[in-house]
Amino acid sequence: MDARRTTELTMWAMVSMAAAGLAACASYGGDDGLVSCLSDVDCLQNEVCVLGACSESDALSGVHVEVDPLDDSGLLAQQYFNLETMQEERAVFRLRDTVDITGTVLDVDGSPLPGRLVAVPRDRIPGRSLLRQTLPDGTGAYALPLIEGDVYRVTFYPDDPHTPPWTESEAFVGSAFASTLNVSLPGEEGYFAITGQVAAGDGAAALPIPGLEVQLSLEGRVVSSVDRTDEDGTFVLRLPAMAAGALTLVVRPTEANPQFPVVEVDADILEPQDVGVISLGPVASPVPFTGRVLGPGGDAVAYGQIYLRGTIGNGEVLRQVTCDERGRFAGELPPGNYDVVVVSPVNETEPGMVRQSNVAVPGDGAGYVFAVEERVRLTGAVVDAVGQAVQGATVEFERIARPGDGAGPDPVLQNTTWTFATTTSSDGSYATRVDPGRYRVRIVPSPEAQLPVWTTVIDVFADSSVRQDLTLPEALLLAGQVVGPTDTAVPGATVRVYSLAIGEDGAALYLGESRADETGAFGVVLPQLGGG
Repeated sequence: MDARRTTELTMWAMVSMAAAGLAACASYGGDDGLVSCLSDVDCLQNEVCVLGACSESDALSGVHVEVDPLDDSGLLAQQYFNLETMQEERAVFRLRDTVDITGTVLDVDGSPLPGRLVAVPRDRIPGRSLLRQTLPDGTGAYALPLIEGDVYRVTFYPDDPHTPPWTESEAFVGSAFASTLNVSLPGEEGYFAITGQVAAGDGAAALPIPGLEVQLSLEGRVVSSVDRTDEDGTFVLRLPAMAAGALTLVVRPTEANPQFPVVEVDADILEPQDVGVISLGPVASPVPFTGRVLGPGGDAVAYGQIYLRGTIGNGEVLRQVTCDERGRFAGELPPGNYDVVVVSPVNETEPGMVRQSNVAVPGDGAGYVFAVEERVRLTGAVVDAVGQAVQGATVEFERIARPGDGAGPDPVLQNTTWTFATTTSSDGSYATRVDPGRYRVRIVPSPEAQLPVWTTVIDVFADSSVRQDLTLPEALLLAGQVVGPTDTAVPGATVRVYSLAIGEDGAALYLGESRADETGAFGVVLPQLGGG
């Protein structure tokens, strides 16, 4: 290995994941307020821009690690959190035993219930949840392998949507001394009945709407049964009493009634209750939405994607329409004004995208014509920390937002992204075509180069050509060994390393990986982030 490129990183005399040492990871979870950045100027006063993400300064000096052994090892993938870099010693990751948790899942009358039993670890690398799940057999019996000592939320999700999820334990600890967990659903006294009606229109003109899906959720997780409104718009939900509190009541369209908006209402549920009428607001009957997508030269763009978002009534309508091979599209939308994003397939070199606001539906009756703009020619070179060209590296550009918009994705696109990829030539140069936007750039050097994976964020504005040179940071080597509970080597395990910095999607950013050899030894080349 070239000494100019790589400095050995030595870390942690012995790492064994103890629950008491995991609290620091929790502060990085979730996606509230996450923003991308180009420099420290884009971040709060106490934050720095790390890997294109605004983070606390301690994100520079530590990492998360995930160790994934081979299936035939009898061990499960395990995670190690918020590990500080140190000098002198190599990393040794000791995997803990697997504990087979057994038991039954039964209804209140003792009969088995079809469904899934899911165990979600309380502590996890953001975006890398190592949940475990199993299907009970015809008698309700199950066996579920867990990591000894880990803490799990254990929830049963019945196949029947009229039976709500049941969380048997919020803090179940896998242990050879407590390896049985029987799940017994309660009788009706364990549930709150939540009733109501869904209607559209104003005042006396409001009409009940059948065929819509209704549920209660907590932070995006369904906690009640799911019901469909009947002919008079009414619904009945069952909510486990233990899930009562500040929830969100969500009304969604279905294939039976697709023209209505998604409506979300805050609901403080502390007892059985009738929530009254959930108003969708005024929503007119759907009208045709047809037209064509054309490229910069007037040619049809085959298989383009059309994304639409409109505030309709008291909610939002989100739609995605796909063009045919002649660039034509047809569908129906409730009348209103929509923001529209049209995107050509990523393998198109010239036709790109276009964004239009306040597109009126219905239109003038002649059909809509969306003319996409030409893609931007993006060129540059990738060099290492000492200025040497990096040959054969994969360079990916994932569009995550509009240019200059670090606050998050385009509301029309929600979390939809698309990626352009290219490979550097012998002189480190690359060339591709992309749409205007904010991009997360990922550079993956060839394995023989012994260079770090690198990610950052750039803005590409509308122009005929843009040059963006990219420089890899200095490299560090995380070297060590993976061993089992008795300190024997675990060959073939994959060691993946993630930053403490959280990307715009709420996930920890990937930094590199390596596979352990027959002695359990591994070495992961990492980027030098600073901070120690």
